[in-house]
Amino acid sequence: FIDPAHVPGTSNPEPGGFTSKEAITMLRELSIQNEIVLIDFVEYSPLMDTRRLSSANCINRLMRAVLAGMAARRQGVTDPKYVAPELLSHK
Repeated sequence: FIDPAHVPGTSNPEPGGFTSKEAITMLRELSIQNEIVLIDFVEYSPLMDTRRLSSANCINRLMRAVLAGMAARRQGVTDPKYVAPELLSHK
């Protein structure tokens, strides 16, 4: 589902897939809008990750996006484009 240019360490590449930024945004929005019970990241192969764990870093960001969306949902956030006010202030 993510283009191999962004996640090279996969045993089953998906040419023309989403960028890592698009995937992170998509998973965060989905986890705010829906109650997530389980998420599984498959097809990761560390031996094929030619760029020093760039795939592992992307998967880490994807997991954190889902957890952030789940936490926001538990706090009552329903807007998938929600940004915390603390992040918008430049003090």
